[in-house]
Amino acid sequence: MSALHGLGVISRTSAKQYKDSAKTTRQIGEELGVDYILEGTVRWDRSAEGKGRVRVTPQLVRVSDDTHLWSDSYNRALEEALREHPEDSRIHTSLGLVYAYLGRKEEAIREGKRAVSLYPQSKDAYGAPHYVNSLAMIYTVAGEYEEAINQLEYLMSIASGDIVSISVLRLDPMWDPLRQHPRFKRLLEEN
Repeated sequence: MSALHGLGVISRTSAKQYKDSAKTTRQIGEELGVDYILEGTVRWDRSAEGKGRVRVTPQLVRVSDDTHLWSDSYNRALEEALREHPEDSRIHTSLGLVYAYLGRKEEAIREGKRAVSLYPQSKDAYGAPHYVNSLAMIYTVAGEYEEAINQLEYLMSIASGDIVSISVLRLDPMWDPLRQHPRFKRLLEEN
């Protein structure tokens, strides 16, 4: 979205502070200095057949009068999408996260690794770290903390833009399971 001319996008870290806030859309918009807010939900479900499905429901809200300008709903079986686009790293990453949250550890890690291999650093130095970060998330959700920290250490050693930073590692609840791990603490202290 930030590629659209004239559209400024606030960072995920800045917006995340409002996740469970009781503030109104107008209050949040004024604090962030924005005219519109894109809000919504992402749900991962497992069908009766065990298939991972993602349902995304975004809504665009005008801050000045709390008017819902647009909303939609997307519901798709990720495995179907993967069959149609087997070389799409985004689908492998999404499916890996779904599997991780469903407790399907081996499948989750396989999909996360596949995403990284399809989109290596040599292919795109800006985009590739997103997939490494997602693999670290998959490892974290799957309880593989050593591997998650390996990925985070790698990201901190390369130019990964704003994908991961000490501030993000300190504030993002995604990394809460790692907080007491000695290597994670050292990573925060050394950078």
